[in-house]
Amino acid sequence: MKKCITSIISLLLLAHLNAVDSSSNAEALTLWYQQPAKEWMTEALPIGNGHLGAMLFGGVQQERIQFNEESLWTGDENDTGAYQAFGDIFVDFPHTESNNYRRELDISRAVHTVTYECEGVKYRREAFASAPAGVIVMRFLNPLHPRADGEAMAAGSRKENPFSCFFLSLSILS
Repeated sequence: MKKCITSIISLLLLAHLNAVDSSSNAEALTLWYQQPAKEWMTEALPIGNGHLGAMLFGGVQQERIQFNEESLWTGDENDTGAYQAFGDIFVDFPHTESNNYRRELDISRAVHTVTYECEGVKYRREAFASAPAGVIVMRFLNPLHPRADGEAMAAGSRKENPFSCFFLSLSILS
């Protein structure tokens, strides 16, 4: 009898939790900051799926994307090892000062977003990792211009021919 009552109370509690406003749930599952990250370990926000991942810094003048892939690790089959960074992608923008800055990771949707204004123009960046497609996707949005200005550079952290199989495709969309 106690098990039955406990089960009913548990089900009612779950039903109540599921009935809570979805917007408050989304906000509760969002990490957000009012400045870009400076430190990888404590401030950059992660996206990924276990096979492919990245740490995003959300800079205004420069976006830094530190990425890794599951085959890059230290140790051997007898050691626990650790993942190693594959490299960094830096995207430079001609922006100086910004207003209304927000950097967030929506955990419920697994989407990283950066929004800010510069000289009256609103900018937005979105990023996510797709396990089925095996890609990390970044979208740079600027509603006033069909093409946003920016330059990308890749830098490897591996000594042994780091980019022999690396292809960088950067599309900046409006």
